[in-house]
Amino acid sequence: MSPKKSDLIILVAVLGAAALLIRHHVQARNAAEEKLASLSRQRAEVAAKLARERQTVADLEKNNAELGQQKQKLFSEQAQAKTEKAGFTSMEAAEKKTLRIWANLKYAQLFQKLGLTPAQIDRFEDIVAEHQLRLHEITEGAKAAGAANSDPDVAKLQSDENRRFDAAAATVLGEQGNQQLQEFQRTEMPRYWVGQLAGNVYDSQPLSAEQSEQLVQILANQSESYRKGGSAGSIDWNGALAQAPNVLSPAQLAALQALSANYQAEVDLQRRIAAAKKTNPPSAPPASPTPGSEPAAKNP
Repeated sequence: MSPKKSDLIILVAVLGAAALLIRHHVQARNAAEEKLASLSRQRAEVAAKLARERQTVADLEKNNAELGQQKQKLFSEQAQAKTEKAGFTSMEAAEKKTLRIWANLKYAQLFQKLGLTPAQIDRFEDIVAEHQLRLHEITEGAKAAGAANSDPDVAKLQSDENRRFDAAAATVLGEQGNQQLQEFQRTEMPRYWVGQLAGNVYDSQPLSAEQSEQLVQILANQSESYRKGGSAGSIDWNGALAQAPNVLSPAQLAALQALSANYQAEVDLQRRIAAAKKTNPPSAPPASPTPGSEPAAKNP
């Protein structure tokens, strides 16, 4: 083999080896760049994940702070509600106690007539007090809504409460006792006048229980609304005084006549006052001058 051919072979071999080295280097560099790009992507993903986790932690801390504020507010509202409830309960208890005393005074004659036990009286006073509180709530609710007691919805609420009271009272008084209660309530106005008379003659000729009941019936029968099945209202005093001597002594009758005369005089006075106001209504006060419209000064 000639020297030139041998050198050519060597050169080709060297170039081939160099090409292989260059190819291997390029492949290694590409692999490294790809690995570096992959690591960059992973790093970006980790950074994004870390940012999301930090945001999640921040959101949780914010939520915890808001929950803490809401919890504190709730505790404050509960404490306030508890205080208000305690105050309301205390006020309601005081009102109920007063109403029980009122019921005892009002229905004392009925208790005696029916022969109720102390336990029955106590239960009935409770029912009456509750009834009056419910009626008061209905009235106050109507006022707040700007409705009158004659409003159909208000009237229905009152009617429903009256039926509830009647049913509750019947559980204590029984059917016959409840009927006597109804009659007792229908004669509330006559009983008021008999009570006034009893107080006026107590030191001289006190009324007996029988006289009181008979006079109540006389006054009730002289009320047109009572005769029509309702509660006794306005009383025909002339008719009542004509029948009263059948049950009253002369001194007691004179006291009843004086009571009637005083009442009639008061009614007449109120009528005259109302008529006078209607005939001569009060004049409107002079209007105050508006700013800038003061009367002009007179010439000297």
